[in-house]
Amino acid sequence: ALVRQTVFYANTPAGHPVVYLILNALRQSEVLWEYFLLAVAPRPAWLYVDHDLRPLHQTLLPAEGTPIAYASQTLVVPTICFLAVLATLFLAFKLRRRAPFPSYFLLWPFLAHAPTSLVPRGEQMVEYRTYLPMVGICLVLAWALTAGWRALAKRSSVTRAKALELAGAMILFAPLIWTTHIRNQVWKSPIALWTDTTKKSPLKWRPWNNLGYARETSGDLEGAIAEYTH
Repeated sequence: ALVRQTVFYANTPAGHPVVYLILNALRQSEVLWEYFLLAVAPRPAWLYVDHDLRPLHQTLLPAEGTPIAYASQTLVVPTICFLAVLATLFLAFKLRRRAPFPSYFLLWPFLAHAPTSLVPRGEQMVEYRTYLPMVGICLVLAWALTAGWRALAKRSSVTRAKALELAGAMILFAPLIWTTHIRNQVWKSPIALWTDTTKKSPLKWRPWNNLGYARETSGDLEGAIAEYTH
């Protein structure tokens, strides 16, 4: 299946399959760090149902015409992200004996993302792909917080340490609760969901099509036509 999918996607203007796989690895490295950002800072403005992210080969080696002027600049961020991934993997490997559990938790997101990141795919970024990898991220954060509380408890009285622990938990959970409340408002109906998506991915056709279908099924035919023809 891996060979078939690779050959299928490699039949693109990127030319040689190796070129396409390299461009895919660079783009997915960037996406991986965006997943990390969403995991630790899930701002509603950053949460999408349908991300509008093009593959690198469509910018660098388009099917028709010439590459966009200064298109090579689009490689800067993906390349930095790719090097950051390699550095993180190297760090986790070096810490495997001194700190085996944090090292494993740090590796887990990369290992869990590998099957859907290394294999080329048409959809560049889908948030549900980060559900399982987030387990490792949560474990890393839990380990860091626990280590911090233990170090703080050794330098403070039990009462003060408990108070600081409670305050820290409230500071951590309050924005997450508020963010969940905001996202629940977006997910309360198909129209609300796809309206939010069209605002964040206005250049992608699928959110407009889905919003049109949502309006059509609700009986708003004029609104559906407006969304379909947007």
